[in-house]
Amino acid sequence: MAKSIRAGVALASVLAFAPMCAPANAGGVSVTNSSDVAALVNALLAGGTGGVHVTGYSLLNQSASTGETSTGLYTTNGPNNYNLPGSGIVLSTGNAADDGSGPYVPGHFPDTSYGLPAEPAQMGLLQPLSPGTSRFFDATQLTITFDVAADTTSVNFGVVFASAEYPKYVGSYNDVFGLYLNGVNIAFAGGKPVNINNPFMVNTGYNDYNGSPRGADGSQYQETPLLGLLVGPSGNPFMNFGGAVVAGSKGNTLTFIIADAEDSAWDTAVYISGLGNAPPPGTVVPEPASMTLLGLGLAALALFSRRRAPK
Repeated sequence: MAKSIRAGVALASVLAFAPMCAPANAGGVSVTNSSDVAALVNALLAGGTGGVHVTGYSLLNQSASTGETSTGLYTTNGPNNYNLPGSGIVLSTGNAADDGSGPYVPGHFPDTSYGLPAEPAQMGLLQPLSPGTSRFFDATQLTITFDVAADTTSVNFGVVFASAEYPKYVGSYNDVFGLYLNGVNIAFAGGKPVNINNPFMVNTGYNDYNGSPRGADGSQYQETPLLGLLVGPSGNPFMNFGGAVVAGSKGNTLTFIIADAEDSAWDTAVYISGLGNAPPPGTVVPEPASMTLLGLGLAALALFSRRRAPK
C-alpha cells in the first residue's frame, strides 16, 4: 500500500480566535493533522454500514516542515452546526488542523499555502469540476481500492464542504471537490459540481465583504472560520453522496480530490465519514444517486496536496 507526501514551503496565517460569532452549540469539531493513510481509511469506514472491504489505498497530500498538513482526523464532542457524526477525515487545501470549530475574526481566515500546482494527471479530474479554470493548486487526493459484498449494490458516505473563499470570491477563485467512483464523479448538489460557485453555498458569518457589511444567509450553520458552507437543496450541510456498484464486484476505486482554483490562498476543506453500503444516519441526498458503475478496473490514480497566500 503506497503512501506519497509532496512537501512544500507552507506560508500560514496565525489566527487568534476571539470570542465573537462563536458556534451556537455546546459541542464542536476538533481536527488533528495526520498523514497516516491507514488511519485515514479506518476513520473513513468508521460509522459506515459495512459491505465495503478496502484492499489498497494511496495518498498524495501537502505538508511542511513547520507542521502543516493537508489531511487530518476529525472528532466531535456533542452536537455541532455541521451535523457531523462522531468521527471521520478532513481533506484540505491548507492546514487541516485549522478547520476545527471556532469563531471568525474579521480579516482572518484559515489560510495556508503550499504553492504547488496540480499535476497533469490531476487536471483531468479537476477541470470538469470547474469548467474554464486553467490552474489548480494545493490539491489533496486520496484513492482507495475496494471490493464489495454480494448484497452491496451502492457505496455511500457523508460529506460537508466548507470554504473561506465564499462569498467574497464567487465567480473567480472557484475551489473544488470531486468524488470519483470508478472514474465517474458522483459529488453533486442541485445537479451541479461541488465548488464555490454552487448555488447552494451559504455565508455563515462573513460580514466585512470588501469593507462593507454583508448579511449572513446561513448564520445558523456557523461552526468553523471557513464561513462558506454547502447546505444542499434540503438545507442540511451533512450530505450523502453515493453511487452504484456491481454486487460482489472487486477492484473498485474511489478517488477524493480537493484543490484551490487559480491561486493557493484561502483554505477549502471537506469532512468525510461513514463509507458503507447505505447512507450514513443524519445525511440527506443532495442529488438523486443514479450514477451507474462504469469502467471497472481503472488504473490507480495518483494523489497529492498543499496551500496559502494573501489575495
